[in-house]
Amino acid sequence: MSCRLRFKQTRFAAFYHVYSRIAGSPADRPLQQPNCRRKLLALIQHYTRAYCCEVTAFALMGNHYHLILRFDPKSQLPPAELARRAHLLYPGPHSQEIIANWSPAQWQRFNDRLFDLSELLRNLQARFAKWYNQTFERRGRFWATRFKSVFLKDLRAVRDCMLYVDLNPVRAGQAAHPADYEFCSYHQRTQRGHAAAWLLPLHQLFDQRTTEPQALKDYTHRLTYRGNLTPSDADTQVKQPPIPAAILENERSLGFAHPGLFLQQFKHFIDGLAIGSETYIRQQLQTFRQTANTTAAPTPSHSPPASSPSKPSTRTRHKPNRLTYPAKYYTVYLINWDFTACTVYSHTAPPASRPVRL
Repeated sequence: MSCRLRFKQTRFAAFYHVYSRIAGSPADRPLQQPNCRRKLLALIQHYTRAYCCEVTAFALMGNHYHLILRFDPKSQLPPAELARRAHLLYPGPHSQEIIANWSPAQWQRFNDRLFDLSELLRNLQARFAKWYNQTFERRGRFWATRFKSVFLKDLRAVRDCMLYVDLNPVRAGQAAHPADYEFCSYHQRTQRGHAAAWLLPLHQLFDQRTTEPQALKDYTHRLTYRGNLTPSDADTQVKQPPIPAAILENERSLGFAHPGLFLQQFKHFIDGLAIGSETYIRQQLQTFRQTANTTAAPTPSHSPPASSPSKPSTRTRHKPNRLTYPAKYYTVYLINWDFTACTVYSHTAPPASRPVRL
């Protein structure tokens, strides 16, 4: 199976939207069973404690899941911290004996691995697939393809993607309100107690001068507007008074002239390579074009490095890779491996609108 082209940032903190779907027909929904969702959620919590990352948002659906992760910038962890994380990943006595004899080079590889998105997803998905096959006495592949990941360049992209992920149960008809859906991050954030203690605090994604309850209230207003929601029947700590005029004005200034726009599907949140400003995306396109004929992946100093694409095919047509940015919800399709045929389409304009050539 060929690898997807990915953006990975290791010099600075980086946010990614991760999406993965199970194998089988659209009617197959093995994750619909609550015990399967609880197991997957427990594994997500376990592995994100072991790796150097935090969960920002999630939604577990019947045949797929969404995760938004924040990875720390790569650094050298102290030996005691490395040992603690190694014990989380390899708790068995036999594994501990092997770890005790690791060389400095092996410890260094382990240190680097803790900051790698692909390594985290490899552990998570392999562990869940093994558990599911053993539990239900089945054989074969559980996940359909390699996971998809979208690099979220700035906090606006992160917040927009969080709202999109938390509204996924509403779009799918599984709940009338995210607060009523047990297996999404918004539900956990609105529960009393410490249910959301393992999630990245919301105030870090908004104005950090605000408190966590104030940030949650602001997020709730935006969620209500983007999803055109009615108040939840759930007993939560967040009530839903009318949306303040300042938030309504801000939403409209961002291009959301009408409520409920996030009840539509925006494929670029899943199929894109990166979401950021128009300037950033154009910089990335220029980088790809400059490095298209080299074997090294583009690693510009002003932006995150990208993984090397698969070997170019001799066929004349290729499945598009996409670069996206949400300022006006454009999607950039990279049609060919030489990145020469790039077209920008607007999601907010009619489908027959004239594309903008780069």
